Amino acid sequence: MSNGQVPEREFTPFLADHLELIEPGMTLVDTEVTLRDPDGASGRVDIVAHDRYGNVVVIEVKCSDHSAREAAHEIFKYSEILRSQQQIDESEFRCILVSTHWRELHRAFTDYAARHHDVAGYRAELADDAWSITRVEPLARSGSVVLTSAHDIFLYSDPAKRHDDFALISAALAKMGAPHQIGILMQNDVTEVMFPYALYVILGTAVRSPTGEDYPRDPAEHDILAKVLTGHHADDLEEGSPEKLGHLLSTAGGWHATEVLKAGAFARRDRLGVDDLLIRAAVEMPGFTNTAFVRWSSPSRPAHWAATRELTLGSMPTSPECREVVARWLDGIEQIYSEHTIAVRIRNPGIIRPLAELSPQDLAESPMSLRVAVLDAKTGNRVAGLVVALHWDGATVAGDLLAVIKETVEDYFAWSMFYPDPEDEAAALRRLGLRLHAYEIAPAEGAWLVRFKLELDAGALVRRDYDDLDFPKPGMVAFRWGGSLPFEAFRDRHWDAMERLRAQIAAQTVHIEAPLRKP
Repeated sequence: MSNGQVPEREFTPFLADHLELIEPGMTLVDTEVTLRDPDGASGRVDIVAHDRYGNVVVIEVKCSDHSAREAAHEIFKYSEILRSQQQIDESEFRCILVSTHWRELHRAFTDYAARHHDVAGYRAELADDAWSITRVEPLARSGSVVLTSAHDIFLYSDPAKRHDDFALISAALAKMGAPHQIGILMQNDVTEVMFPYALYVILGTAVRSPTGEDYPRDPAEHDILAKVLTGHHADDLEEGSPEKLGHLLSTAGGWHATEVLKAGAFARRDRLGVDDLLIRAAVEMPGFTNTAFVRWSSPSRPAHWAATRELTLGSMPTSPECREVVARWLDGIEQIYSEHTIAVRIRNPGIIRPLAELSPQDLAESPMSLRVAVLDAKTGNRVAGLVVALHWDGATVAGDLLAVIKETVEDYFAWSMFYPDPEDEAAALRRLGLRLHAYEIAPAEGAWLVRFKLELDAGALVRRDYDDLDFPKPGMVAFRWGGSLPFEAFRDRHWDAMERLRAQIAAQTVHIEAPLRKP
């Protein structure tokens, strides 16, 4: 036995008699416990014990690499069967893996431990005919790397310089703690610009703490990117943002992407064919600054669905009440349509920036909106939906929109260089008589029909129908409903004020796009 190759049938009884090797106070309940599940699954638990606190402990024993590969799956299956049969609360249940070989088991154990908080691993080693058992920790799990809001635009008259510059910039960023980046090679063939070629650099998650100025989001990445001012051959340099990238790649912007260069973690994803997804992720960033965030998920994928739900609710910081309405609605959808596909579309640049920077013609609908569609996973047919949009009280009229903005943010020109602040946006909405309203919609003859207005009543979600709201024509949300008017009514009433505001802003702002234009 000195070589350590011990059959499980010999080691398991030994361990059952010496549970103190795992931890003091552990007592044996039984060994080789056979389990049969009414649904057909069956198996056998090596050891069942109680710890010193009275918790039930399932111990799985493995003594070879071959059997170790199956251990994580088996202990999950067996523990669920045992918990279900004995009706044991999860807080009173533990799992332990004891193995002589961990090469094949360690990764599976790490993944299992990440999902189940009370699981432990132990390495059993035999030396000089004596067993020792030591704790095995899960493997270090590296944090996921995602694109951040730290963007810079390097502009060129000569496109050939961009590949070499990306290598130089990437190396410099890596030394400062930001080894993960993408560089989008862009070209403008539509509008007349001074430098028609661009290297659009976007930082991934950095690996160091921030220093310097406190940015509202991704502070470490902004701090690092601000230091990359030399060491490249660009003709000009501009600060970018998710919103700006979206504009540049739009029809109005006139730019298009020709290639995506990648470094760090993004370079390792080359074989996944994710260039288009990376560009979309850079534009459609989750959070308050979204301009066109789109996400598909399903309650059948719990982790992804939980993240989708969190991102969706986080897009409405200006309206806690509406956010709670959407939360209750999503919870109901999760229960009813657990296997369906949920498509979420968020457009949320706030209200101040659209009023200041867009013409009335460009504001044909609510600039802040959330749309959710529930789709049959097999057919793709629409089943249910939700829409959240701004509505106007019909009474509040602001003749001087610039005064409203200045009362809210004091210095718009300094404020506009950063991301919208939810409190500023909420204050502006109140001054303008605008509120987010939520409506439940249903498919009807190739279109969506508004069925109910959603509200909270004593904390419960309530569906107000047309009789409750004294509204005679179902589905016609373009008219007054429940004492409010759609955003289009606000725009039409403030058309002249919006035109004056744009002229006032233009007279005081040095456009960031100006260096791109030929004189």
